[in-house]
Amino acid sequence: MSDYDPFAVLRRPERTSNTTATRNSVTANARISRVKRKLNLTLDGTPNGNHAYTWDYPDGEFENHYKTPLYTLRISNGKHTRAFQVIRFGPRYVRSEGYSVAGLADQQTHSLTWFPEYKLHSTDTAENGAWIVYGNFLIHDGPDTTNPNIPGSNIGTAGCLEVFGYNGFSSFNKALRELGGVTSNKDVDAKIIYLKAVRPVIRGRTLVIP
Repeated sequence: MSDYDPFAVLRRPERTSNTTATRNSVTANARISRVKRKLNLTLDGTPNGNHAYTWDYPDGEFENHYKTPLYTLRISNGKHTRAFQVIRFGPRYVRSEGYSVAGLADQQTHSLTWFPEYKLHSTDTAENGAWIVYGNFLIHDGPDTTNPNIPGSNIGTAGCLEVFGYNGFSSFNKALRELGGVTSNKDVDAKIIYLKAVRPVIRGRTLVIP
């Protein structure tokens, strides 16, 4: 079908019978552009080759930086897709338990719920709010850069997905609203699919795939 011509009526004023049809077309196009769509988020099971830095939350030292792999998280409404980088796994240190790697490795699917009151515990420079995956597993703001010496560049993680990049979480939320055809986070209708992943192990100051 040919694209709608918004200037057709102006060029052919004598065809007044088309005015109503033209207005209806404009209304229909506007309505289609704002139609609410279900979203599918897919989290890759293999790292994308990039890294960020985290510290061993909650009992570790902020200065202890761990090089942590990034994974690609894609948002799709069936017609358009946008991709973001996230931390899927992170180092964890509890004095009574020692070191471990936190994060969900099995394939699974969950519906998302917006949690606007959430505030990150591991940094005071993050964008607030989070998406509840299930239980205490969330999607929220992550490091801004790959330089661990810049404030806001590294963060602690207990297995949540942390959106990487400057204003990364704001951009992520904007993409959810735009692709979902809504104007508020609470109206987003989305589910997330975790593809099965191999849990990294800690070697020195790096998380690597065994």
